[in-house]
Amino acid sequence: MKEQHRKRAHRKDHNRRNISDREWHAMLIQWWDHIIRIIARCLVAFAVLCVIAQALLLQPDIRKWLCPVEELEGIPYAKTIQRE
Repeated sequence: MKEQHRKRAHRKDHNRRNISDREWHAMLIQWWDHIIRIIARCLVAFAVLCVIAQALLLQPDIRKWLCPVEELEGIPYAKTIQRE
């Protein structure tokens, strides 16, 4: 009895939407295509931003502003304490 009720409910729900399995599959594929395009655009934007950031680091004035601790590279820690 419960099984028949489930089948009827499924049929009613399926008929209410009027969507066949092929249409549902096509909608799913379309949705995934949309999501993949968004992800691809985000990846391209990220790659472009990385290239721009690396290009900006080639400029000494900008590099000092972006990496203020870079001037401490190569200086042993003990020497920095003695200097102060």
